[in-house]
Amino acid sequence: MKKEISMKIISIIIACMPCVAYAQYNPQEKGGDMSAFGVVSDIIGFVMDALQFFIGAWVIYLVLFVILASILYFTSGGDEDRMDTAMEWYKRSATGLIIAPILFGIIVFVSNTLNV
Repeated sequence: MKKEISMKIISIIIACMPCVAYAQYNPQEKGGDMSAFGVVSDIIGFVMDALQFFIGAWVIYLVLFVILASILYFTSGGDEDRMDTAMEWYKRSATGLIIAPILFGIIVFVSNTLNV
């Protein structure tokens, strides 16, 4: 129970790290403007950066899931239930790995369209 809670806290801290780093950004130092459009553009840029970060983390998670499914499959020892579980993990991971580049492409397209 304690280990599960500590892992959740660590995950939240890691997920918030890009927010903390972005809070240090000052657009006036880079010659940016502080008009309403400049601030909105910065917010949109932050959202795009955060989405790219989460998609990257998602891909890492899926690759680890494939590795765990491989280990489960190879150590199943002919047990049909464990082999079916491993194959189901493979299918879900493959689906996620197909969706991830599509989402990344959509984010890049929207980012380029908005000139962020």
